[in-house]
Amino acid sequence: CEEAYRNGKLIVSSHSQPSCCSDTRHQESEGMLARAQGVRAKCRGSRGQSPFLVSSVSLGPPQPGRIPNNVRFAQNGNLASNSPTDSAKDPFFKRMFRYAIIALCLALPLHAEIAHDSTVLLWPKGAPQAIGDKVTDQPALTIHFPPEDKANGAAVIVNPGGGYQILASDHEGLQAARELNRHGITAFVLRYRLKPDYQPAVALLDGQRAIRHVRTHAKNYGVDPRRIGMLGFSAGGHLTAAVGTAKSEYDLRSDDPLERVSSRPDFLVPIYPAISKTLFPKARQENETWGSLEKQVTKDTPPTFLVHAHEDGLSPNHSVYFLSGPTRK
Repeated sequence: CEEAYRNGKLIVSSHSQPSCCSDTRHQESEGMLARAQGVRAKCRGSRGQSPFLVSSVSLGPPQPGRIPNNVRFAQNGNLASNSPTDSAKDPFFKRMFRYAIIALCLALPLHAEIAHDSTVLLWPKGAPQAIGDKVTDQPALTIHFPPEDKANGAAVIVNPGGGYQILASDHEGLQAARELNRHGITAFVLRYRLKPDYQPAVALLDGQRAIRHVRTHAKNYGVDPRRIGMLGFSAGGHLTAAVGTAKSEYDLRSDDPLERVSSRPDFLVPIYPAISKTLFPKARQENETWGSLEKQVTKDTPPTFLVHAHEDGLSPNHSVYFLSGPTRK
């Protein structure tokens, strides 16, 4: 187990690699601090079959006088003591402390263990075609839960736009997720891979994996596996339409449980999406590496709610082309 204390939270992970932590902010912590007594613990992590086994224990703000003078934690994560007996350095003491924290986490109910606004890697052991191990090489979902009294079981994966070159993760990610939460919908903001390191075909893999992840762990998230949609803006709208029209191949015999379920969303919400390269000038068409989608629409394409407004920079014909599908001449 690893232990890290930052911003009042102790992270206990079954993985030996720090990259498995659900929140990369914890990976940035150089020092590890924890308090050993007066702990009011509440675990908010995940367990079971989930590939992102990370439990977060809220220790609350430091309170002077609550910690005995003879017990402290050194910044390197090792126990230290001011007592002449130095009992805190005893390996048995350290093991018992770790076991107590883990037992507390596992004793809590499964739902709501996953922390609001936490992040989970789609491939904890490394994404296919990854060229490095930077954050931009690791597609992930940030999880945003609605209030418990409003949750209706629906889930939406949000794809921020940015021309496959950046991610507009605030106004086309976080803000959209917050609005969905207000309507009782659990939202997952997707961090997909971008150019120049990755082409849109790789982002498509990330989008399909996101659907599989939420569907596989639907019970953990408190959502209906048959009510998982995808919403996206601009290039994220293109990714949404691409995931919805791509072939959904899965292998029931795969060792990876995520590969045993369909990657097709139950509904689509492309918002001012890029659909057809033919609507751009020829010079731009030659530089774009994403494929046109208007002729990929079939009877199996999920129900789609298209959104476009007069302020949007992209032509509304992108939405029209997707709506008309293969019947367009």
